[in-house]
Amino acid sequence: MILKNVVIKDFLSIRGTIKVVCDQQVTILLGANDHGKSNILSAIEHLNEEVVIGEDETNWDAAAAADQPRLEFVLELNEAERTQLPELVTTWLTMAEAQRSQELLEKKAKETAPEEKAKEEDKAAKAPEVEEDEEEEDDEDDRELKFWENVHTLRTILQSELPRLRIVREGVGTELAIGGVSPKSFPREILNWFVEHLPRVELLRALSGELQDSVTVDKIASDTHEFLQGVFFYAGLDPFDCKDLFRQTDTTERVIDKATKQLDEELRRLWMQGTDLGLHFELSHREGAIEFLVEDPSVQARKTRMSKRSTGVTQFFRISMVLHARRCKRPANSYIFLFDEPGVFLHPQGQKDLIQVFEQLSTESQVVYTTHSLFLLNQNFPERHRLILRDKTGTRVDQKPYRANWRLATDALGVYLTSNIIFSSKVLLVEGDSDPIHIYEMFRYLNRSGKLDADANSLGILSFSDLPNLRFLLQVFKRDGEASKVLVLVDGDKQGKKVLTGIKALCERLEVPTRDLQKDESIEDYVLSIPQFIDAVIETITLALQAEQIVVPAALEEEVRKSWKEHSEKPEKSAGKWFKELSKKFVGDEASKVALARIYAFACRDAVDLEVDEVRVAKALELCERIAKHLDIPRLKAEKVFEEPAPEAIV
Repeated sequence: MILKNVVIKDFLSIRGTIKVVCDQQVTILLGANDHGKSNILSAIEHLNEEVVIGEDETNWDAAAAADQPRLEFVLELNEAERTQLPELVTTWLTMAEAQRSQELLEKKAKETAPEEKAKEEDKAAKAPEVEEDEEEEDDEDDRELKFWENVHTLRTILQSELPRLRIVREGVGTELAIGGVSPKSFPREILNWFVEHLPRVELLRALSGELQDSVTVDKIASDTHEFLQGVFFYAGLDPFDCKDLFRQTDTTERVIDKATKQLDEELRRLWMQGTDLGLHFELSHREGAIEFLVEDPSVQARKTRMSKRSTGVTQFFRISMVLHARRCKRPANSYIFLFDEPGVFLHPQGQKDLIQVFEQLSTESQVVYTTHSLFLLNQNFPERHRLILRDKTGTRVDQKPYRANWRLATDALGVYLTSNIIFSSKVLLVEGDSDPIHIYEMFRYLNRSGKLDADANSLGILSFSDLPNLRFLLQVFKRDGEASKVLVLVDGDKQGKKVLTGIKALCERLEVPTRDLQKDESIEDYVLSIPQFIDAVIETITLALQAEQIVVPAALEEEVRKSWKEHSEKPEKSAGKWFKELSKKFVGDEASKVALARIYAFACRDAVDLEVDEVRVAKALELCERIAKHLDIPRLKAEKVFEEPAPEAIV
């Protein structure tokens, strides 16, 4: 099952009702502190059967006792589940009805048989009258009737709502309910199905305090030592069945040596920064405890401890190990992992690494995380972001903050998106101001459609405008000691060739590759959806006319479409120049290509089923692959993270 949305009413800081739409892979709740992001995570955690709503979780400003908190979870069943559950309910009802019919037939047969009838009458005459027995029989009939009603209610819901299922928790201390019925009221076969298929929610809040490097036998099983439990599981050890391991013998030394080898292999694959530093990880005995140590080539005198490393490193490892421990301790068919401010102590590059970890994790589980950090925004999938705001009415949600080109999001975070270029080591210098928007949109579509696997979060795109600016930027990003990779991309027209000629010697000296678009083409010739592009042209020119207080011609749309048809049949100029000339005809001056790019990108992100030109898709794919190759852009997902150990690996 996939959580599609959660509707939250009168819960903590949420007054009234809000709806949070969830992405099937990763949902990002962004916004300033104290705006309600963590409260939304707390609401989602109540999807777990044992997490009931507490008295202290009622909205702080609830006007009356009747304003009880209410949480509604809408889950979507996969194809197998859509078949399994209705079949299970129908099978149970069919068997139960058959069994009940058989019981009635047998009862009737006994009542009509002369010898049986006589025995019953004789037995009834001898037995004392007991009213309680009749009441118990009536209660049993009522319970049976209610039991059947519950299953029929479920069948009716499935017939009307599939593939989605609505699960509600309403009021303090209440159970989860489907159509007003607790799953506990269903037959055992049906209840077991829900227990197996409902996703398990695991919430990881921002963890603090000194990282644990050592543990004794009496503490390894406690919740306070989840970090080292995760370390043990990665090493192939069971932290809940390892009492003898804490006694140092020749046998346990061999077990620890074997566990160290597995641990080192797993953790070095977990985080590439650790590999780059040449770190190695190990477990060892020490005075009745087992220690977690690090072999660091930069420290010659002794082995080091994770607790003494930077807060960014320790925070990343803490999250990784605790999450792994949760999965091993509470195995489930599927998970929803909630992370509250996971990047608080991470360097910007470490936060980018964390996004890749979430991408890998989301291949099998849903992920929801909160952040007020610019660097945990995901440029690859802007549609996954939800902006959490708070005003005098309480917490509210903007499901599409990207529509304002991140303005609302970056305003809320108190930062500017362009500052991302400062921390990027993979820089694409482009000719026009609209180029970054179009290129990011190409990466977004190609990644989402599975045609490309390149993490645009690591890509910084900056327009240089003119030749002097380009020369300066090249020297800034490629100065001595800089490890940045840089690529220059220009249009395929005469101006682009002039730029390449002007920087040829400098690029050769700095070892910076260059690339131009196809002959006589601009970035607008690479847009993937012609219908969305033409609509965006019409809207951009309309907005420009309105800004100049010029009456919008009634035939504007017709003339734009006619002009594009003529241009596409016999292109004599780039699509960018076509737009400039066309807008000048209507407005008297060139309309903004940046406005055009933004409107086009928003339309593509909002489209349910984007109509694309496959020829242009192939051309854009070739361009993005070249960019990714030249700049050594990493893949979307981290390498092999949070992988469950094989059962035979547990000692």
